[in-house]
Amino acid sequence: MESQNPQPGKRSAEIETLSQRVAELENQLSKYQQTEQVVVESEVRFRELFQNMRSCVAIYKAVDEGNDFEFLDFNRAGEKTEKITKEEVIGKRVSDVFPGVRDFGLLDVFQRVWKTGTPEHHPISQYKDGRIAGWRENYVYKLPSGEIVALYDDVTERKQAEETLLESEERFRNLFENSTVGKSLTKLDGSINVNKAFCNITGYSREELTTISWMEITHPDDVQVSNDIIKELISGKINVRRFEKRYIHKKGSFVWVDVSTYLQRDRNGNPQFFITSILDITERKKSEDELQRLKANLEMEVAEKTRELQLRISELERYHDATVEREFRIKELKDEIDRLKRDKA
Repeated sequence: MESQNPQPGKRSAEIETLSQRVAELENQLSKYQQTEQVVVESEVRFRELFQNMRSCVAIYKAVDEGNDFEFLDFNRAGEKTEKITKEEVIGKRVSDVFPGVRDFGLLDVFQRVWKTGTPEHHPISQYKDGRIAGWRENYVYKLPSGEIVALYDDVTERKQAEETLLESEERFRNLFENSTVGKSLTKLDGSINVNKAFCNITGYSREELTTISWMEITHPDDVQVSNDIIKELISGKINVRRFEKRYIHKKGSFVWVDVSTYLQRDRNGNPQFFITSILDITERKKSEDELQRLKANLEMEVAEKTRELQLRISELERYHDATVEREFRIKELKDEIDRLKRDKA
């Protein structure tokens, strides 16, 4: 009877095939383990990035066929910004946690992104409800798995700073426009913005002043002084300068002005524009000139009167000398007569 054992060569081949199969499985297992490790490391990196990034991140899943969205995750920046913990929001609907989300306009964005898969930017808008208020800027996109991600920033401080700046600019504009003192803002390229008082002082309209150089309306004798002062301001040797100069009025007359000019610089110290105030002192200068004229006339009159007085004093001195000499002569004659009378007796 023949043996049922396989032939030695065939068994060796089967063992070899089995060994190769085991090796392949071990290799596949090793690759799987490596891939799994990469995935784990990737998830760890994502989680660290998710939790520690400065922007707020919320992950949602659609509920009620996209009529609302439920929190799946929420990072630390979101907790800090919204003053609420992750545990308080996970599993809850966004409309419950943030009841103002619909008026805010973000829920409509969630619904469109969930339906179309097209990312959207929800511009800076103000969110408010009974618990919290602030300005937010959102970027919303859909993951391949179907979840919705809202990546957003709290820009409240920036908006407040912008509003403060706008209010400050508005106050400055009102002061600039309504000041009774002539005001001008002149950029280094020569472009100028002036207020009504400046126009009234020089006689030119704003439109006219934007098409002509300040040197064209400055008295020729004052141009060099003005240029020197501008160079001093730009060099940083001085911060503000006050001086007097003459403008050529549109009608051709000269207008004396008291000028105070300041060079505004940016944060890096680079020159931006000149802020200049002018006060019409033409009448004062006329009064000063008239005073000088009167003073000169008075000095001339005083000098003339002094000369006349000196002449009168000289005449009086001569008269006095003559009088003294005459009386001295009379006394001599009297003495001579008395002597003769005594001799005759």
